Order: sequence, then structure tokens, then C-alpha cells
Amino acid sequence: MEIKTQYFGSISCSDEELIHFSDGLFGFSELKNYVPLAFQDSSDALISLQSIDDFRVSFIIMNPFQLYSEYTPALSAEDSNLLKASYDEKIYPIMLSV
Repeated sequence: MEIKTQYFGSISCSDEELIHFSDGLFGFSELKNYVPLAFQDSSDALISLQSIDDFRVSFIIMNPFQLYSEYTPALSAEDSNLLKASYDEKIYPIMLSV
């Protein structure tokens, strides 16, 4: 699909790249569909989370591992279920808080 963005112009993306937030994001509940766009092809340090519902809306997000390689996010069991998160402890040990 072709989407219009404010900072990247028109870009092509596939449905597999889309991220859907069923409740939207805080303050933007009506915008539910986004695509992550790397600022540099060779790095995922900074990413624009671009709304495909409103080309004027994008959020800059950072890869926390670029700042702190030992980053281990803690997800509650409820959040883990909501996100349908699965992981391999050998590769990525997400700690679940109870």
C-alpha cells in the first residue's frame, strides 16, 4: 500500500509492517494504525512511528538497547497476554512481573 507521510513523503509498505493499536495511543485514540519507519536504513536506533490514518501524526521512538544493552523490560502477565508476547529465554529473557 502507498501511504503519505509528512517527513518521508509517499512511501510503500506492506500490511505485515503495520502495527494496530486497538485502543489507539494515549491522546490519539482515533488513530489506530501505524507503520515503523527507520530514519537510517542501516540503524534502528531512531524510528518514526507513522500514523497511516493521519499523515501529520508520527512519534519518534528509540530502541532502548542502543542506550543500554542490558535492558530487560518487565511485562505483567496481563500485558503479556494482551500483547500475545512469546519469547525464548535463551535469546531474550523478558522478566514477567506478577
